[in-house]
Amino acid sequence: MKIAFLGTGLMGRPMASRLLQAGYEVVAYNRTKVKAFPLESIGAKLVDQPEEAIELASVIILMLADFSAIQAVLFPTINQIKWEAKTIIQMGTISSQQSLSLKEEIEKRDGEYLEAPVLGSIAEAEKGELVVLVGATQAQFERWLSLLRCFSPEPVYVGAVGQAATFKLALNQLIASLTASFAFSLGLIKKKGIALDLFMQVLRRSSLYAYHFDKKLDRMWEENYTNPTFPLRLLYKDVNLMIEEGREVGLEVETLSVLSHLLGKAMDQGWGERDYTALSSIILGRT
Repeated sequence: MKIAFLGTGLMGRPMASRLLQAGYEVVAYNRTKVKAFPLESIGAKLVDQPEEAIELASVIILMLADFSAIQAVLFPTINQIKWEAKTIIQMGTISSQQSLSLKEEIEKRDGEYLEAPVLGSIAEAEKGELVVLVGATQAQFERWLSLLRCFSPEPVYVGAVGQAATFKLALNQLIASLTASFAFSLGLIKKKGIALDLFMQVLRRSSLYAYHFDKKLDRMWEENYTNPTFPLRLLYKDVNLMIEEGREVGLEVETLSVLSHLLGKAMDQGWGERDYTALSSIILGRT
C-alpha cells in the first residue's frame, strides 16, 4: 500500500517514519521541504506538490498544523484529483465542524474520509505509543485498524466523524488549563522562597496531582522553552477552537477566553515557536 503523508513537521516526521518501518511505501510532502529530508534517507519519496503525493497513493494522511493549512494544501487542486478509491485520514487537531466540512468535500467527490487525531508528543510518536482517537464508521475503524496501530498500540474508536475531533479538543483544554494553573502555583512558591521539593512532595501525595506536572516541571521551573514538543502557537489555535466548540453547545467559555488572552500575549512577545509551557512566561510577568 502506498501512503501519501502530508505534513512532516515535529509530529508528522516520526509518524511517517513508523509507516516506513512497518513496510508501507510513503510519499511525503511538506510545505517547507527541508523538514521532509530526513525521511528520504530512510526510504520515503519526496515530492514538490501535494497533488503529486495524492495521485501516487491510495491513502492520504493529513498531519497539518490547522484547517487553513489543510485548505492551502488540498483545495487549490481538489477538483483536478480523482478521489474515487482514495481514503483521507485526518490526524491533526481541528474542530468538529472543520472535520465534517472536509468529510463533505471529499465524499461528494467519491473519496473516503475519517478522522484520527492523536494525543502525545514526539517521544510517543517515535515509539508508536500515541493515543489515536478515531471518528469514523465502525466498518472504517476495523478496516484501518492495522494501519493506525503503526502509531498506537490500541487506537480508540470514539464514534462518528466530528466526535473524535471534539474529544481531542476536550483533552487539549486540560493541557492549557493544567499548564496555566501549575505555572501560577510554581510562580507563587518561587517568589515566596518556598522549597520546590517540599511543594512537589505534598502535591504528589494529594488528589490534586497530575502526571503532567512532573513531565513539565523542569521546563517550567527553569523557564527553558527551547526544543518544543508542542509549539505554543498550536495550543493558542486549539484554545480558540475550544471556545468555538463550547459556544456551539452553550457552555460558558470565559475561562478559556482568559487562556486565549494569555496565549495571545505570549504570541505577541515572540513565544509562538517555543514549547507551549512558555505560557508560564506571561503568568510570571516576564516581558
